[in-house]
Amino acid sequence: MGKPLNVLIADDSEDDVLLIVRALSREGFDVDYCQVDCHDEFETQLAARRWDIVLSDHLMPGFGSFEVLDIVKERQPSLPVIVVSGLGGEANRLAALSAGARAHIAKDNLGQLALEIDREVLSARKP
Repeated sequence: MGKPLNVLIADDSEDDVLLIVRALSREGFDVDYCQVDCHDEFETQLAARRWDIVLSDHLMPGFGSFEVLDIVKERQPSLPVIVVSGLGGEANRLAALSAGARAHIAKDNLGQLALEIDREVLSARKP
């Protein structure tokens, strides 16, 4: 049995979400997730249960990682958020980190995602 992981994923691409979930499963996580792609749905799901981590795409139609970060900061400030984006580059990474993301991972580097989640979830679960 893998490490249990409850993930709220804000992403408009079901294919990308499945790639993320598969990558995490390969790294030993037992992933229970919910995918959302709009502001209202994100707020509803955030309040619906306890999440270990939030993963957010940077840009979606009408919604994005900065809004995700603002909502989480307001409602659950200790919940870690990692931006997982197809938009690479140092400027995007720094903007995400400055806005409160714990990490910014390129979608073409999902191997790094499991390491970041391990670090964030383990530190969040410590008393």
